Amino acid sequence: MSQPPSRTVLAGASPAVTVKASGTLPLTYQWKSNNVAIPGATSATLQLSNLTTTASFVLNIQNAYGQTNSQPIVLTTTAPPAGYLSKIMPDGPIALWRLAESSGSVAVDSAGFNDGAYSGGVTLGGSSFPNEPAPAAKFNGSDGRAVVPSLAGPAASALNPPGSFTIEYWAEADAVGFNVPVSSMNRPSRDSGYEFYLQGNFGGFEWHVGPGGYNALVGENDVPAVGAWYHIVATFDALDGANGSLHMYINGQEDDSAPGGGSGLGSPFAPNAIKPFYIGSRSDDSHFWNGSLADVALYNYVLSLAQISNHYSVTAAGAAITEQPVGGTFPEGAASVITLTAAASGQPNTYQWVKDGANLAPVANSDGTDHYPAVSGGFNTIVQGVNGPKLVINQATPADSGTYHLVVSNPIHGVQTINVQVIVSPNTIAPKIASVTGLGTSTLSGTPPNPNLVKVMFSARVDPLTGGDLTKYSFNPAVTVSTVTLLGSGPHDVATASLGGDWREAILVTSGLIPGQKYSLTVSGVKDQSQTPVTMAATTAYFRAPLLTAGVLDWDYYYLGSPVSGVFTLTSDANYLSSASQTNSYLTAFDSDQITGGDLNNNPSFGSLGDNYGCVLSGWITPTVSGDYTFFLASDDASELDLSPDANPANAAMIAQETGCCHGFTEPPVPYTSDPQTLQAGVPHFIRAYQVEGGGGDYVKVAWRLSTDSTPAASLPPIQSSVLSAYKPVPPPQLNPPVRSGGNLTISWTGYQAILQESTDLVNWTPVPGNPNPLVVPVSSAPRKFYRLVQ
Repeated sequence: MSQPPSRTVLAGASPAVTVKASGTLPLTYQWKSNNVAIPGATSATLQLSNLTTTASFVLNIQNAYGQTNSQPIVLTTTAPPAGYLSKIMPDGPIALWRLAESSGSVAVDSAGFNDGAYSGGVTLGGSSFPNEPAPAAKFNGSDGRAVVPSLAGPAASALNPPGSFTIEYWAEADAVGFNVPVSSMNRPSRDSGYEFYLQGNFGGFEWHVGPGGYNALVGENDVPAVGAWYHIVATFDALDGANGSLHMYINGQEDDSAPGGGSGLGSPFAPNAIKPFYIGSRSDDSHFWNGSLADVALYNYVLSLAQISNHYSVTAAGAAITEQPVGGTFPEGAASVITLTAAASGQPNTYQWVKDGANLAPVANSDGTDHYPAVSGGFNTIVQGVNGPKLVINQATPADSGTYHLVVSNPIHGVQTINVQVIVSPNTIAPKIASVTGLGTSTLSGTPPNPNLVKVMFSARVDPLTGGDLTKYSFNPAVTVSTVTLLGSGPHDVATASLGGDWREAILVTSGLIPGQKYSLTVSGVKDQSQTPVTMAATTAYFRAPLLTAGVLDWDYYYLGSPVSGVFTLTSDANYLSSASQTNSYLTAFDSDQITGGDLNNNPSFGSLGDNYGCVLSGWITPTVSGDYTFFLASDDASELDLSPDANPANAAMIAQETGCCHGFTEPPVPYTSDPQTLQAGVPHFIRAYQVEGGGGDYVKVAWRLSTDSTPAASLPPIQSSVLSAYKPVPPPQLNPPVRSGGNLTISWTGYQAILQESTDLVNWTPVPGNPNPLVVPVSSAPRKFYRLVQ
């Protein structure tokens, strides 16, 4: 028979007492306390709970040949000192390594029989966490640790419960790296147990369990400050979900901020019954803790948030202002951001910003963004909007003018900052026309139809009532405006603010533009979104209607939001139905990779807007050989290909469809490869592809093959520019760099209907006779002349 010795534990401890006996089986057991049988205590291990008084325990063991008793095991309880121990011991830890020894090699379990042994670079007697007079142990990061002997046998459940449990400890890092404060994972198999990391997968603290090494894990993205103490608690709740769940708490509050936070386990947690319990390293003699540890505790149930917060409250200290906010005068506007920064010492603090004597509450701007956006404070600092030490005011208006101060509440002593004055000056600048572009995509019928869409970009957000009023827009030569769509009011528009979707982009649908014609657009009476709106005076801008251009396809982009579920998400979108794309471009082959590069997220003009969007590629295809053509469609995600029997878009019908994603060009019969289409040489046919994208890679490509061509589908290239055409915006004229050769200077340029003018005084300009391109000018000619292009 072997048994643990009598010992002293802290009152409130829940130790497990195990006696090992030999003899002919079966053996029967009965524990007694002070000579009185304990009901239900009929195994070799006695699990005690919240032991508060000194007691003597004896195990009676019987078999068919007799009986025997263990020697009395006296557990003497001693009251925990005031402070941290007085808070945790009433919650009944089954093990507690204070790591508070001043000398020796034993890491004493103050709540049970699981003493550990220090080894390597461990310095005892160091300073501990705030308001804790007992010392802590410092580990050197290379070989220092404390090891509790093997968990094999009946004692395994004491340190690795088969059901719910909690681990709690205090940690301070002298250097932040891939270090492990506590571990009982069975390595290298990683098939059972648990362990903590610092800067493992997430940057901050992390904990995970077996089997599979990382069956489930939670982590914190914030890297802890060097030299600062952190209170870490991790729980495994065996009753939450089919296989249980994990949670982690830092400094008294739940912090499952990194991926996997609070997630259910993919398979049942497996307790480790093989490896020892390690404090200060991983179980494979690697990743040693570099810093101090104190009060490592283990519980055989899930601590509540109230219990955890109560434990952490030992660090409470009265609040004191350490940084006062600074007011000032700020401009009004969508881009105006005011930041009031204050700071306070003390723990635990809560914060409330006050304006003109009233507590501020969360409120949304007109675009749905937070007027007082959240600011990250790290490790559970409460900084959500108006309830943090830093107040950010987004899209400031004169209504934000006033007197501000921060109230810091604390159970010991609360304080408040000084009052500061904030003044937001009203905007007095009227919006302007930033640009006008005639778009290539047409919504008219015809063979081919004229372009009829005009994009107007304003310099500032304009109000939907006046900006969306078609009577505010007039053209010369006269063109009828049938609808105006001001992007901003749609459910997904504001997400495209970087493209102008925040009430700065208006799409005008007209009765049709003469290709290449120069137009003036006059806008008057449009107001901005200032608190006191400013109205723009009549303003005129000039543009040219697009030209039908060989070798290109139009590309129109529509942001759709989430979720995206097929081409119908695009074709039913309100902006698509209004022909109001957020942005436009063109391609020189039937392959959107020219813009997306395989993933539009990587295009800096789009970034996150490279997900959850749809696009339309459109124009005309003109074969050079008559015959039957098969069209091949490939895309990521879903797509659809339409073809017209003639040049009229109104007659286009679907000939191929990709409902999934990521197939290459494929031989028929498949839905994303068309039936043969009979086309005549020299006859343009309207062609259009729709594509939608949820996430990840994105593209749409179309190839074709004449019936007499034997090229395998997988080897076909996307349709090239030689047979494509579309309307393309007319670029402004541009002078090429002049070329000097001998005594002459050669001037050349590009640009539709560009006229070269000359002047001797930069005031009076006249056309160069004959408008020669290039123009050769003798360098020595007099008088000196200046040249410019006009369109």
